[in-house]
Amino acid sequence: MQSVEPNWTALIAFTVAWAISCLAGFFVSGSLPLSLAPKPMRQGSGPALVATNTVMLGALVIATLLFGAAELRWSSLVIAAGAVFLFAPAVIQELPASLKDTKLGHAVVLAAVGIAFAMLFMFGAHERVREFIIG
Repeated sequence: MQSVEPNWTALIAFTVAWAISCLAGFFVSGSLPLSLAPKPMRQGSGPALVATNTVMLGALVIATLLFGAAELRWSSLVIAAGAVFLFAPAVIQELPASLKDTKLGHAVVLAAVGIAFAMLFMFGAHERVREFIIG
C-alpha cells in the first residue's frame, strides 16, 4: 500500500468524506430547483432544509477536495474520487421510499454531512488545508 499511496489513513478519510459528499450531492439535487421538488419539500421547513443542505454540502465538497489535494498523491485523489462518484448514484437509487424526497431523508443527509466534517476535523484537515493554502 505504501507504494500506491503512502498516506493511506488520509486516503480513507478522503474517500469516506467524498462518498458522503457525492451521496449528499445526488440526494439534494433531486430537490432542486425547489419549484420542481416534491410537494412536501416545498412546504414548511422543506425549503430551509434544502438550502441548508446545499450550503453545507458545498462547504464539505470544498473542504474534502482541499484536504485531498493537501494530503494525497494526485493519482490517488483522482482514482478514489472517480470510483466513488461512479457508484454513488446506485446507492441513492436503492434508498427506501421513506427517505427519498422527504424531510427525514434531508435530515439524515444533513447529519451525514456533519459527521463527515467531524471526521475531517479529527484527521486535522483544518490544519493541513491551512498549510496547503498558505504554503
